[in-house]
Parts: sequence; structure tokens; C-alpha cells
Amino acid sequence: MKKSIAEQTHIAIRLGIVVAVVAFCATAFADAPAAVDGNGSIVTLPDPPEAISALIQSGNVRFEFYDPKVVVRSFDGETEFEFRYEYKSRSAWKRKEVDGKPGIEVGIQYEEVKLAQSHRILLPDSLIGDGVFKRQLTLHEFDHVRISSDPRWGPLLQTMLKSRNSVMTKAFDEDEDEIKGRGTPQELNRISNQMVKEASDAVFNELIELVRIRYRELDRVSRYGLETMSKEDRQRIVEAAPKAEVAEKAE
Repeated sequence: MKKSIAEQTHIAIRLGIVVAVVAFCATAFADAPAAVDGNGSIVTLPDPPEAISALIQSGNVRFEFYDPKVVVRSFDGETEFEFRYEYKSRSAWKRKEVDGKPGIEVGIQYEEVKLAQSHRILLPDSLIGDGVFKRQLTLHEFDHVRISSDPRWGPLLQTMLKSRNSVMTKAFDEDEDEIKGRGTPQELNRISNQMVKEASDAVFNELIELVRIRYRELDRVSRYGLETMSKEDRQRIVEAAPKAEVAEKAE
């Protein structure tokens, strides 16, 4: 059956990328991982323990070392995480009155959501050596990696997208030259695409903030790696399943 112009359906495939370069720092008290020094020269590191090796692989971790005599830093260690997401969606729009004005209603179905990540751990070059993966500072930075490389972030993002963005509406400004109160099908397609993108990116940014909250809590409780956390705190901050409610409670 042929759809009316007011109920056109289209498939949208978009790639959304947000780089979360977060300076969560700490103070120091399989294959060899990728590592460079402050000059960009390759640094050879020992084979890490199995658990850390798994984190390096799953979190796509690279190391950078700096000379504290050359680079003055407030904290000795730093972990940066970068999330990228890709989604495939099917959306349908129709004209609808919104708040007494001509508008549009958009329904979205997310068919595929993928989340990828990478990490950079920055450490002083004094840690280079056979014991680098036993140092308290290094282990603290890997607690950050444990948080953001948790494979459950991907399914959570998909759940958040589906629950928040299933139906959206927008009222048109009658004075807008481009819309003129109603808009052509081509204009409505463009508006629909923009609504889907903005709504999807907003949810993705919310997910990034969930990770930031965990990072900040880890640094607060451990005093940036100076203190050993209790089993309960470790389970709550590092090991617990990601939940969207965390952001709501933190507001």
C-alpha cells in the first residue's frame, strides 16, 4: 500500500562521534602494550598480567610516558577515555499539531547500536620497567579503564536510546521562512533527520556523563589512588553494572 506524503518512512544510517577527553588523574605514592615516551619514541614494556592484558585489549589502551622534570603536572597519572557510537535507525514522520501550532511527530526505531572505545593512560617515565604493572598508580589508572571498558555500556546505550526517543514532536515557528507554518515533504524529511540526530546525540552525551560520574567517584573514594578502597566501594564504583539512574540521582 502506498504511503501518503504525510506519513513517509525513511531509513537513516548515521555515525555519531563524541570524544570524551577526561582528565581523571592520580598521584603516585598477551602482546606487549603500545607505549611511547614524551618524544614519541616507542617504549618497550613487559608483558602484563593476564587480567590487565585483557583490559588493554578490550579497552584499546595505549600508554604515554612523560618526564616530570620537563612536564609539570598537578597529578602524576591520567586516564583519558574516548567513546564512539554508531546506530542504524528507521524513522517515520507525520504532520501533527503541537501546542496549537503546526508541527511534526517523528517515531524512531533503533535497529542497531554499536559502541566503541579507546583509552590513553599517561604515566611518569620513572615507572618504566619490569614492575610497571605492579605499581599502585598504574593499578589505579586501570580501575578507570575497568569502569569505561565495561561491555555493559553498549546495551545500556541501546536501552536508553529506545526508551527516550521512541516518539518526538516539534512545533514549527510560523514566522520561519524555511518552514512557513507547515513545510514541504523535503523540509520535513530534513527536520526529521535533524531531530533524530540531536536526540540520539543527547542520549549519548548522557551516557558519557554516567562514565564521568563513576570516574569522579573512584578518584574521590580512593583519594586519586592513594588509598585502597573497601570491597564494598570497589563493587559499587568499579564492578557494578552501569545504570541510567546514576545520572538522575547525581543531578
